[in-house]
Amino acid sequence: MKGFSSIMGLEEDVFIGNSLIQFYAECGDLDYAQKVFDEMLEINTVSWTSLICGCGWRNMPKEAVSLFFEMVATGIKPNSVTTVCVIYACAKLKDAASSVCHTHRKAFKTSSSSCSICGKLWSLFG
Repeated sequence: MKGFSSIMGLEEDVFIGNSLIQFYAECGDLDYAQKVFDEMLEINTVSWTSLICGCGWRNMPKEAVSLFFEMVATGIKPNSVTTVCVIYACAKLKDAASSVCHTHRKAFKTSSSSCSICGKLWSLFG
């Protein structure tokens, strides 16, 4: 599977890349998910979200939060799934990174204004 997309010339297909990131993240191979992400020619919100959620689900909340900062810095806007995954990661961090997550709260208010559930989630976890 790891060399299949290269052999088939599919490394330029963002849909295939996103699917592979999601697949490897769900299998627990976050190193390879990151490698696929790093080698993609086009990266979109789904690419970032797949990696962020994978880190959050695999007990790597600091990495998930850090990736979110990188995503926002590149100018890619998070969607509602990204928001839920980062809130989940912040909840896992608890008090250790409350200031980091508070910073994210401000970013979410500006970038996810259409996500009505985000405010409710922040009141529960943030």
